[in-house]
Amino acid sequence: MRILFVTGNQNKVTEAHGILSPLGFVIEQLLIGGQVPDLIEPQAEGIEEVAKSKLDQAVSLTMGTEFENEALLVEDSGLFIDSLSGFPGPYSSFVQETIGLY
Repeated sequence: MRILFVTGNQNKVTEAHGILSPLGFVIEQLLIGGQVPDLIEPQAEGIEEVAKSKLDQAVSLTMGTEFENEALLVEDSGLFIDSLSGFPGPYSSFVQETIGLY
């Protein structure tokens, strides 16, 4: 079974391939017109909301294309620090881009 990974990060594709290919899955990066789709990542309280938004966008982008009936894989992550009540959570990329890491 072929799974199209909706990500701009080739390292994530490689990692997913290493995990899922022994189980019989073929993992490929979703490219539309040779390009990684430009998805809008919402700022949300939970990573589930962000992943669902990415999936909805990817499904919309693949409707009517050769990828319409392919399995899609999306993911989202965050940094949840217990002593900060889970902050920055799903906002970790935003925080890093805004104030950086020191």
